[in-house]
Amino acid sequence: MNKTSEANSRLRELRIKHGLLAYFEIKWNKISPAKVDFYLDVVDYFFDDDDLEFRTVVAGKEFLDHEHFDQTHDDWYYKMMFPLIRNVLPSPGQAFIYLDKKDTRGGEKVRKLHEVIANSFYDFDRRSIRRLQIVEYHHVALLQLSDLLLSGVNYANRGLNSSSAKRRVLN
Repeated sequence: MNKTSEANSRLRELRIKHGLLAYFEIKWNKISPAKVDFYLDVVDYFFDDDDLEFRTVVAGKEFLDHEHFDQTHDDWYYKMMFPLIRNVLPSPGQAFIYLDKKDTRGGEKVRKLHEVIANSFYDFDRRSIRRLQIVEYHHVALLQLSDLLLSGVNYANRGLNSSSAKRRVLN
């Protein structure tokens, strides 16, 4: 069983263990007192599995000067993907990279990001960076896990404190 299948299987097992449907969507805004034990198990699974990694960029929007760099916020978003992805790719090997669908116009930016990352590895024929594509995260359990972690980082960095269940998951 490959690592992706193993992770998907484990997340499915956790859902079932907690009486949820096998394909229950893991999502930050679904954390509640009734589901907190499930989310605690999901976070524990992430930290216990040495094959899983998470990286993010934290930036205060008030400090970004898009006009100075002649870019939109979306342009900046895709530029930040470069160091997040490039610095964790296995070398040599074959990488399949999936990004959450941000909007309906991301296709061209993702193609450019694929080109830039592949070129940085001298992978001009795309043998190492096989695929970089947009998917809808609710169909991909590992993206749901990533989104859960990202939302937790966002919640903590914004100083939010409105939910005791979410605070437990953060702790």
